[in-house]
Amino acid sequence: MIWTRRAAPSVLPSASAPCWAWSSRPPDGSRARFAAAAGDPAEAFDLALVYLRVIFVAMPASLLSVMMMMGLRGTGDARTPLIFMFVSVGVDLVLNPVLILGLGPIPAMGIGGSAAATAAAGVVSLIGLVLYTYAKDLPLRLRGRELAYLRPAPDQMRVCSARGCRWDCR
Repeated sequence: MIWTRRAAPSVLPSASAPCWAWSSRPPDGSRARFAAAAGDPAEAFDLALVYLRVIFVAMPASLLSVMMMMGLRGTGDARTPLIFMFVSVGVDLVLNPVLILGLGPIPAMGIGGSAAATAAAGVVSLIGLVLYTYAKDLPLRLRGRELAYLRPAPDQMRVCSARGCRWDCR
């Protein structure tokens, strides 16, 4: 895979989204309006908010995992992404009941447990994919001077930040 400095600016916004989502709070009275607009009961909004706050923490790992899987498919390797997708689904299937219901010494987390299970599965899959990519010396791996491609270019980050701020202020 050919890496350029143009790919790097997409990594920083995905890494900052969880911080924004975790700290943001919907304005008072908006819960009922959001739920009514979606046609859901008002109680569903609180559950959705808990789920989204937890799942947003795993967003950078999920996006990086998807990017790596697409890169591997682009090099003609569809088998490796499939294997690590199975790993992710397997970890999620095992952790979901444990974290939702609180089996064994783990406390019950409810809907937050489902999000935590999905987040943990994504991180485990990403770590496994990165280790496998380097162990098998796949074309996607970066070494030496290539690691500098992960550092965003300042001029491109200024443009991305300015556009993001405009959208955020609307």
